[in-house]
Amino acid sequence: MVCILSGMSEEPACAFGVPVPYTASLPELREQLAAPGPKAWAACLALGRRSDPESLALLVEAAARGWDYRNLAIQSLGRHPLGAGAADVVLAGLGDPVSQVVRTSCDAASRLGLTAARGKLRELVRSADAQIRFHALRALGAVWTEEDYAQVWTLFKKDPEIFVRQEAAAVLKAAASVQNWRRLFDHWKHSPLPQYRLWACGLLAEFGQPGDMSELQRLVRDGNIHVRRAAQKLSDKRGREK
Repeated sequence: MVCILSGMSEEPACAFGVPVPYTASLPELREQLAAPGPKAWAACLALGRRSDPESLALLVEAAARGWDYRNLAIQSLGRHPLGAGAADVVLAGLGDPVSQVVRTSCDAASRLGLTAARGKLRELVRSADAQIRFHALRALGAVWTEEDYAQVWTLFKKDPEIFVRQEAAAVLKAAASVQNWRRLFDHWKHSPLPQYRLWACGLLAEFGQPGDMSELQRLVRDGNIHVRRAAQKLSDKRGREK
């Protein structure tokens, strides 16, 4: 039997070397949760795919146990249709002493859109742990307000880890608006990374004005074929609109 590890599928058939018991009854799932180990962890995943209050209550109970239970229970709360009803458990997880639980709680807060997490997430993006900064950034993007822009911009420019800088860039791209797009565009159009120059084309397509055509023509001559194609496509479209 081939088993899919947790995190590789929205609804894995197996995890931790055992089948995930999606069709088990609540009493059966409670029994599987009794002793720590693969069956208990798989039961946590199964509970997260249910939609009844009783399954939510079992996950809350599991989150009060050891860190391995907390981690899987919070992950499943983030996927549970009623998960926002246990927001206090997820918020508590953001301050957990185990970094894995903190990262999982960031992801759960993101999935649930917990705006109450914003203050703690803003603290976590300053964590000494780069993985925590990464997950907190992603979650902050899900509950974004313009007040977060300066902090995320600083991470994009100055974080020592490239994967954190890349996540900050993705958050800024998703949050681009008519008010802030030009700052991103002016930075990305000169980036040595083709991906960011391609994103600059996308910003120009969404927010650019007729006076920005000179910028577009420069991107049409870009050294990267994907950037050139994107810019040319936009140029052709603007030409037809005249």
